[in-house]
Amino acid sequence: MSWLGSIYDKAASAVGIPKVVKTIDPRYTEAKESFKTLSVDTEHIIGSLIQMQTQIQQLSRSCVKLGEDVSSWFSDAPRETKLQGMTVEAVAKQFDNLTTNFLKPRIDPNVIAPLAIFQKEVVRLQGVKDKRKKARKEYDNTKAKLQLSVDKQELPQKVAELESEMRKTKAKYEEFNEDFISSISKLNVQRPEILEKPFRSLVGILSQYMIQLFTEMQKFRTTFPQTVFSPQQPSPIETPGAILNPYASL
Repeated sequence: MSWLGSIYDKAASAVGIPKVVKTIDPRYTEAKESFKTLSVDTEHIIGSLIQMQTQIQQLSRSCVKLGEDVSSWFSDAPRETKLQGMTVEAVAKQFDNLTTNFLKPRIDPNVIAPLAIFQKEVVRLQGVKDKRKKARKEYDNTKAKLQLSVDKQELPQKVAELESEMRKTKAKYEEFNEDFISSISKLNVQRPEILEKPFRSLVGILSQYMIQLFTEMQKFRTTFPQTVFSPQQPSPIETPGAILNPYASL
C-alpha cells in the first residue's frame, strides 16, 4: 500500500493537488477522551437531579390533595376518626411545605447551580472543540498548498502569500487547540471540588429533609392505633392468613 500511496502522491502533485497531512497533537487526543467523560457525567447528573426534584414535588402535591380529600370525607365522622383524617392532611401539607420551602431552595443553589456552571464550561468547550477542528483543517490545507507551491518552485510572491496565510491559520488553530487542552486540564484538577462538593451538599440536604419528614410523620402514631405500625402476626384463634391489622390492605 505504501508504494501505491507514493505513486498517488506523485500523480496528485503533478496535477496540482496538494498532499494534506493531518496535524496530530497527542495532548489533544488525551484531552478529547477526558472531555467525553466530563460531558456525559454532568449531563446525566443534572438531568437526574431535576427529575428527582420534579417527582418529589409532584408526590408532595398529590399527598396534599389526598390529605384534603381524606379530611373532607371524615369531617362529620366521630372525633377519633375525624382527627385521623385531619392528621393525614396536616402531615401531607407539611410534606409539601418541606419540599417547597426546604428541599428546593437548598438544592438549587448548593447542588444544581455549581453543576450548571460546570456544565456551561463543558458546553463552551464543545464549541471550542468544533472551532479547533475547522481551524486544524484550514491550517493543514494551507500548509499542503504551501508545500506544493515550494515543490513546484512557483513565484516568490505566491509562496510568500501562502506562508502568510499559513501563519494565520496556524495561529488560529493553536489558539483553539491550547484553549481546549488547558481548559480540560483545569477541569480535571477542579473536578473533585466542583463535582464532589455538590454531592456532599446533596447528601446533607436530603438527610435533613428526610429527618424532618420522618419527625412529621410520627404524628400518625398519636392519632392512629398501634396496630397500624405493627407487623401482621398470625393468631391461633383466627383463620390462618386472617388480617389482624385493619390498615394492612391500604
